[in-house]
Amino acid sequence: KIPAFRNSTIKNFIFFAGTFFSAVYILATQKIDVVYERARIFGGGATLAARIFKKPVIYEMNEPLG
Repeated sequence: KIPAFRNSTIKNFIFFAGTFFSAVYILATQKIDVVYERARIFGGGATLAARIFKKPVIYEMNEPLG
C-alpha cells in the first residue's frame, strides 16, 4: 500500500519548493554574497539553493523541537 499524502505534507512541500525556486532565481540573477534563511521546521529551500550556488548560509531555526 502506498501511503496517502496529507494536506500538511503537500503544503510543506509547496512551501519548500517555493522558497527553493525563488532563491535559485535570485541567486542566478543578482550578486549575492551570503544567504540568510529564517525558517520553520520544513524550511530549507533557500539553504539548498545557496549550497548549489556555493554561497555561505546562515540558517536560523525558530520553532521548538520538543
